Amino acid sequence: MRIMIIDDDPLSLKSLKNALQLNGFSVDAYTDPTEAWARYDVEPYDLVMTDIMMHPMDGIELLRLIRQRSSRTCVIVFTGHHLESVQKNAMSTGADYYYTKPIPIEEIISIVHGTRRLTEHNPKRDDQ
Repeated sequence: MRIMIIDDDPLSLKSLKNALQLNGFSVDAYTDPTEAWARYDVEPYDLVMTDIMMHPMDGIELLRLIRQRSSRTCVIVFTGHHLESVQKNAMSTGADYYYTKPIPIEEIISIVHGTRRLTEHNPKRDDQ
């Protein structure tokens, strides 16, 4: 399973990456969303976790690009500044899950385990 995390806050990024790695997952982490997209566009991930409020590309734009490329990638969006309009926009754009910081890591790990089981049973992608 390929996991990508994007957050322009290095401490938050490191914390989330470490928590997933401690649970046995392989994680690529990026502070720059354009760099993350360039990597995803070459080789898609099974799960992407992205902050919403970032520059030069925000998490909603990144989500749009991912959805144009694949409907099968599980996308979790998160933010430290909850606004109902942002949540609605994220969900209508195709986010699978939406969280406000601090992210409930136990719940995320459960989602990742469920996503891994899904990809193990159905390794075909609609974008390849």
